[in-house]
Amino acid sequence: MGIPTFFYKFVIHKITLMRKIFFTLLLLMLSLNVFAQSNKLSIDGYIKDGSSGEPLYMATVVIKEVGLWSTSDDKGHYIITGISKGKYTIEVSMLGYETHTTPIEIKNDNLTLNISLPLSSLSLQEVVVTAKEGGEMNSSSKIEKQTLEHIQPSSLKDVMQLLPGSVTANPNLTSVNSLSIRDFSNNSANVLGTALIIDGASVSNDANMQMLNSGTTTSGQSTAGGGVDARQISTDNIESIEVIRGVPSAEYGNMTSGAVVVKTKAGVTPWEFRVKADPALKQVYAGKGFSLGEKNGVMNFDVDYALAYKDVRTVSDKYDRVNLQVGYSNNFKKKLTLNAKLSANYSKASSASDPDIFLDELEVEKDMGLRLNVNGKWIINKPWITNVEYVFSGGYTDQYSRNKSYVSAGRIPSATTMLDGESIGFFTPFQYYSDVEVFGAPVDAQAKIMATQFGKYGDASNKVLIGMEYMMQGNLGEGKVFDITLPPSPGTASYRERSFKDIPFLYRYTAFAEDKLKYSFGEQYLELQAGARFTGVYVSGVTSDNLSAFEPRFNARYVILNKRQGFRNLSVRSGWGISYKMPSMVYLYPEDAYSDLVSFSYNDIDANNFGLAVITTKRVETANSNLKLQKSVNLEFGIDFDANIVSGSLVYYNEKLTNGYGFVTEYTPVVYKRYGYEWANGVPKQTILGSGVNPVYSNGNIYVAGQELPSISDTTFMSYLIPANGISNNKWGVEFTLDFPQIKAINTSINVSGAYMNISTMRDAMSQYLYGSMINGRSFPYVGIYAGSNTSSNKTMKEKLSTNVRFITHIPQIAMVVTLTMQMVFMENTVYENTYLGNSQVYYDDDNGVRVSGEEALKDETHVKKINPLYIMDRKGNVTAFTQDMEQNSQYRNLIMTTNTPTYYIKSGYPFYGLLNLRLTKEIKKLATISFYANNFLNFKGRVKNSVTGYAQDKNTPIYFGAEVKITIK
Repeated sequence: MGIPTFFYKFVIHKITLMRKIFFTLLLLMLSLNVFAQSNKLSIDGYIKDGSSGEPLYMATVVIKEVGLWSTSDDKGHYIITGISKGKYTIEVSMLGYETHTTPIEIKNDNLTLNISLPLSSLSLQEVVVTAKEGGEMNSSSKIEKQTLEHIQPSSLKDVMQLLPGSVTANPNLTSVNSLSIRDFSNNSANVLGTALIIDGASVSNDANMQMLNSGTTTSGQSTAGGGVDARQISTDNIESIEVIRGVPSAEYGNMTSGAVVVKTKAGVTPWEFRVKADPALKQVYAGKGFSLGEKNGVMNFDVDYALAYKDVRTVSDKYDRVNLQVGYSNNFKKKLTLNAKLSANYSKASSASDPDIFLDELEVEKDMGLRLNVNGKWIINKPWITNVEYVFSGGYTDQYSRNKSYVSAGRIPSATTMLDGESIGFFTPFQYYSDVEVFGAPVDAQAKIMATQFGKYGDASNKVLIGMEYMMQGNLGEGKVFDITLPPSPGTASYRERSFKDIPFLYRYTAFAEDKLKYSFGEQYLELQAGARFTGVYVSGVTSDNLSAFEPRFNARYVILNKRQGFRNLSVRSGWGISYKMPSMVYLYPEDAYSDLVSFSYNDIDANNFGLAVITTKRVETANSNLKLQKSVNLEFGIDFDANIVSGSLVYYNEKLTNGYGFVTEYTPVVYKRYGYEWANGVPKQTILGSGVNPVYSNGNIYVAGQELPSISDTTFMSYLIPANGISNNKWGVEFTLDFPQIKAINTSINVSGAYMNISTMRDAMSQYLYGSMINGRSFPYVGIYAGSNTSSNKTMKEKLSTNVRFITHIPQIAMVVTLTMQMVFMENTVYENTYLGNSQVYYDDDNGVRVSGEEALKDETHVKKINPLYIMDRKGNVTAFTQDMEQNSQYRNLIMTTNTPTYYIKSGYPFYGLLNLRLTKEIKKLATISFYANNFLNFKGRVKNSVTGYAQDKNTPIYFGAEVKITIK
């Protein structure tokens, strides 16, 4: 399939200006680089084990400023050629060893540099067991393997607690582990927009279709329409994690709320066996990296199993996980690296009914997946190109969902037809089990190729990045199946079977380019980074002009101080960028909605085996051709510093997310016949049929003993959910980190991190509501149309100021590190609002019946508040504005929303509360490592009173503890 026409139009329209800029820049840089190719030098040497002196095979050596690299051969030798004279930073890394970074200067001769790498160990003088902040042009946190072993995460979500402003949460694998950044409420738009990238390939949940119907997932364990479930990913085979919170490089896309970039293990390692246990979780792991001999590369093997219970006293809710990964890596002629990983995963979340209530209800979510990832680098080091990086990935997942529920609603007239119109239906049993199964088979394939060109021209260096990316996604599953005579929800909101095999695939095409310029003057330097992504999505059968995106991004950093002693570093930075998240398949291909209206119902089955149900079925297509891309605009300013007594960073950020994906309720009038009724003064009057009759439906009429029953034409409303851009987020805040040097007398250093977060979430799509009670034998005559939500609020503002103070005691003589964390929440407030076009919709009637609105209504604490619909829709589908005059009309009164309490819109909050966490890691020679953690080990309840209601609540996470043992066998 070729690139669709709309994508060509999009590219032609969007790329013209940027193409001229980048092509001009590229030509300039290439010509400069050709001119600078004379007098190129090299650096070589040997990489050895710091203890044994043995050569290290496949250690990576990188000159950071220009991107030149090499890997060591079986003799430990490396060589990098084509280096211009100047000052650089060289970084040497290898799995299981401490990363070595050192400044170098290339003068008039080739340089020889031999490096010894110490094994990563707590017996070293310096260890890092927290997230590393700073040093980049954007806000990001880097978590290395030693930190992961110290915090003992069960899933990637546990790792996120190291970020500034995050608070303690106990490990929990029995519920979905969603990833979100700069958030404290797991807003659905933030969760969907947080990208997860493993070994260069995006991990996507966009083809997950495990839904009962449009907008309703199969269970609380399903992530259809949301982000990736992080508990499915093992943390034991991870080498490093980078969490990008600021404006990302143009390399990264399909995201609106940051990215989590994961690198898994690749390299020679001894056998590692790990056993972890806490009150609700048992986990085992085994892994090893094998050298296949000279020039034959390395094979890695990892397997992990986890079993978690929601409550250890019962096995009704549990989660199983198995991950297996086999990898191969090699370096061909020190120019081309290859990393290939084949991974298989199995996960099953099940929730059964309490056996004490004698029900056999069950919810199951099961995934079995297989994925192949191939990635690497090819160093060319020519005037026109330096490196080529490639990623090819593909996967298949067998998804299974089951929702077995007990239905006891009596004999309900229902239908099975999937066509509009009348049909003879059936009656459900009085009570039964409904058993719905959903068989999904998401498949995806992606490819990304990036070319970089580095150049150094005196005091300036430059990196040009150009790349292309392709993604294909689809679902080959059998879909939703169940016994249609035993529907999961009998009545007007009806379910139908659906196959996924007829749903078209999604195709995404992306081109991106970026330029990064660094100019040095003395000890200072300026870095500028500018790039853009051009993305188009081809969606067969969906008519929308909104599925294309242009994403410009800019970052800048000015290093004011850059010395080796004293006040070593001071820099300021800023960034601005736009990011888009493409819609997943549940939003692009929602299921059609059905409503089964009872036109006639006679139930004498149990007494005389006579019964007749005539159903009018209405089918509505729920696809939204006006769906737009979820968009985020990110702005931040930061200061990084490194002095003798303290180092750290201070960052202000502002993120505005619009067009967040979700589902909203809509209604449509439906005209249907009601047999056995006549109009009596505008009220339907029913003809009562006695027992023992046998009604017959023929030619659009119903006959009893040969006599035709009267009928009327009535109108009611059908409700359904449609995908919509219904969420906006405005996040802003201040993040800070402070690192103090070790106090030698007690071997303790102090790390302080925290954040003030302010998040406003707005439901801004129109939502509709129908009053549920019947009026004179008919449904309520009007549907209310509300701003964002048919509840008391459509906007929530939350703010929190929290700080973590970590006391890190490291005793290298006994290879032990202990971290005591003091978590403090200084402020936590919530405000609810109901606004439209910036104006409050809240009002109340005072004791004299006078209408009060605006700020006075919001500040009032004695009267119940009201919210009107913006519009109303009648049975003919006519929509009219709701006016203040209608407020006193009794026929509209049931459409006016009210608050439960007079203080609903008053800012409420909690005062200071805090807790203490403990983590300990101890190495026993080189054979074993023992780790222990205890969250809230003093069991502080954090019981504080709400500032408005006065009710007390325990705010701290409950006491929790666990331990881990790692055994190493060489």
